[in-house]
Amino acid sequence: MKSREIGYTLEEKPKRNGSARKNNVLPISQRRLVSAREGSDYTGIGTQHFRLLCREIGAEIRIGGRLLYDRPMVDAWIESQKPGNAV
Repeated sequence: MKSREIGYTLEEKPKRNGSARKNNVLPISQRRLVSAREGSDYTGIGTQHFRLLCREIGAEIRIGGRLLYDRPMVDAWIESQKPGNAV
């Protein structure tokens, strides 16, 4: 198959499925908002428990159709649960 003159061959064609965006994602510890799965991985608790916890402490944020969670708010809540920290 003969490639057209478009500046690259068909094998070099850039992907348009968002893969470039995913390669530049910040680590979870540097992001403000995380998904339930990411938050679950970050805290080490189950996804459902993470969602319930975030609902209780007011860390849920809806942006469009996505439900995201405020990671720094979760971190602050975890710190407040340590012995010796008054709420």
